[in-house]
Amino acid sequence: MNKLFLFLLVLLVAPFVSAQTPVCEDLLDLGQNCSMLTPAITCSTYNYTCYTKAGVEAQQGSLTQINGSIYSFTFNQTTEGGYICELCDSSTREIVVVRDEVQMFIFFIFAWLIFAVAIWDGGRWFNYLAGLFFVVLGIFSMTYGVGSTNDWLTRAVAFIHLGVGFLVILVYAWKDLDL
Repeated sequence: MNKLFLFLLVLLVAPFVSAQTPVCEDLLDLGQNCSMLTPAITCSTYNYTCYTKAGVEAQQGSLTQINGSIYSFTFNQTTEGGYICELCDSSTREIVVVRDEVQMFIFFIFAWLIFAVAIWDGGRWFNYLAGLFFVVLGIFSMTYGVGSTNDWLTRAVAFIHLGVGFLVILVYAWKDLDL
């Protein structure tokens, strides 16, 4: 059973491990950081400003020199949509921030898999782990959404997972207390 627990833990942590900030591409997952690289530029003040497609300022800051006349900055947005980043020389870069539906789907599958193993195994620590995992999943759903921009669906799924998590924890805590 310890090997199964260790295997599930490794699978759970693996998607969150990253060695460095990736270079920005056309699409960026919601809430992820990426390094936006500039072409060779010459400016008096090396800064940038990112705007939403509606023209609202979303992020600004100073550019970091990489080598010679090439600079970079870290881009991170927690709102879906298109962004245009204007550099100090008036050149622009475009990026679209989207939800990572695949990672969220994998997260949901792990939650239900751990819950199924907890029911099958009957061990109390697996039951607590399953309940805790559902609580974390509910909080994650409330924070980042669940692959849909529909606020009602996001909140409903989050509350379902929070409810299941607290219910599992409370039921097994009740049994452990022999009340």
